Amino acid sequence: MLPQFKVLNYLFSVNARNKVIAHCLNFDFVVSGDTLEVAERRLDTLVKFHIETFIKSNGMSGLGSSAPKKFWFEYVECLRHGGNFVLPSSTLRINIPEVVPMEKPYGELEIIAAKAA
Repeated sequence: MLPQFKVLNYLFSVNARNKVIAHCLNFDFVVSGDTLEVAERRLDTLVKFHIETFIKSNGMSGLGSSAPKKFWFEYVECLRHGGNFVLPSSTLRINIPEVVPMEKPYGELEIIAAKAA
């Protein structure tokens, strides 16, 4: 049975080299970019590919595990403080293969993102 996802959790931060680090906490994927937009686009591409591969392989590829608790704690703290720490939510469209009976040929996952201080 395939797991159900309703939301993806992204945490953004800036490292010592002034690169934006984008972290999908659901799968513990991390990418970087020169801007938040570039890092988010790279992370979206990786997450989309990962989920679509999982669906196409009927779960044989595995989904991996979520990020360590310290990152989830940092994410929750960002959401609690609000303001500049909470980014606008977005949607990631996932293509669903025809062998999966669906009323739409795609699924959508809401992305809730926060930016660390």
